[in-house]
Amino acid sequence: MKDALIFGQDNTERIVAVEAGDEVNGSFQIDMFVRDSAGISVVKKDFQPYVYLSDNRSTELTDIKPVQMTELDGTDKFRWRASFKSWTDLQEFRKQLAKQQPDASSSVFWINDPVVLFMLETGITLFKGMAFDDLRRVQIDIETDTEPGYDFCNPSRKGDIILAIGIGDSHGTYTALSSHKDGEKALLKQFVEIIRELDPDVIEGHNIFGFDLPYIEKRASMHRVKLDLGRNNTKMTGRNSRFSVAERTTSFKRFSIPGRHIVDTYFMAQMFDVSSRDIESFSLKSLAKHFGVTPENRVYIEGSKIAESFKTDPEKALRYLEDDIKETRALSDIFSPVY
Repeated sequence: MKDALIFGQDNTERIVAVEAGDEVNGSFQIDMFVRDSAGISVVKKDFQPYVYLSDNRSTELTDIKPVQMTELDGTDKFRWRASFKSWTDLQEFRKQLAKQQPDASSSVFWINDPVVLFMLETGITLFKGMAFDDLRRVQIDIETDTEPGYDFCNPSRKGDIILAIGIGDSHGTYTALSSHKDGEKALLKQFVEIIRELDPDVIEGHNIFGFDLPYIEKRASMHRVKLDLGRNNTKMTGRNSRFSVAERTTSFKRFSIPGRHIVDTYFMAQMFDVSSRDIESFSLKSLAKHFGVTPENRVYIEGSKIAESFKTDPEKALRYLEDDIKETRALSDIFSPVY
């Protein structure tokens, strides 16, 4: 076995994702997604989430009681581990304790993520026994229209539709979806269907958090299209977050797709540049040139003319979109393996 301190003490291989599952009869479950030659299987594990306490008498102050109290070795502050039947019980315990004990924050140590708690407890880690090429990866990119009189597209404007979505994968296949024939609503529905059919472990894009996913989310909401992009037909969700690297801090909406990972090569390039500090621009085309991964006969269209190109020369516009997909995949090939 490899070093457990680095790779985790559990030997289970080919786990590509771990997610919080359902509460069944009051008990909490964790879903593990395992990729094998037949595809993806889901392994469900019962799990009792836990907090660490400085005083075991804290549990006397709440109606919610732990199912198990464990005294830890040593003399450090948080010597007690309180395990609960469900994530709901754990959260309710914290709320009640905070009301009864003004300094509760200094007497309780907890991690607000059941998946992290589960992986710490079990020693389970992702991608063990897998090569990078074993992952099923998909790249996406969108092109949009802009209403006359405006310089930039805005997903809240009715006419600023998604013109096309490019979808590539790590095997080099490519699909281009266009709203020209059947409209934007049909385009979005087809996008969801293809993602579910391809069933990727990783969805990649360049500035996917800053542009593609927020735009898709807004347009899907306008058309009442459910973005059930996750495994087990679960929906994509998002929350406000910040990305900080070196002197740069970026506010963005962090999206999550259950059972899948989202990789933004725009962010990864910035992390790469912390040590090299020689990247002049983090745009997709500039990065492709910097790393020497520009496709042969790459199609270039000025940003302000892309929408018009879909009307006057759609074949060229779709080749441009495909080259964007190729460059995104090539950049991820460079950045992602170390993670």
